[in-house]
Amino acid sequence: MLLRSKPTILVFVLLGVFQLRMDDRVSEKIFGELVTLAIEQLTVLGGIFKQILKLFGKA
Repeated sequence: MLLRSKPTILVFVLLGVFQLRMDDRVSEKIFGELVTLAIEQLTVLGGIFKQILKLFGKA
């Protein structure tokens, strides 16, 4: 049950971040950081995302 709830919570967090960006309550830089943090928390996507960042020299 715990494994299923984490992705669900992260989806709600991402939706909130997107809404804040649409309302111009966060800058593009902070938006990018928040999305990056949320994606890194997902086990499969986080691993892939970290590899992509390493390829482009951002990590």
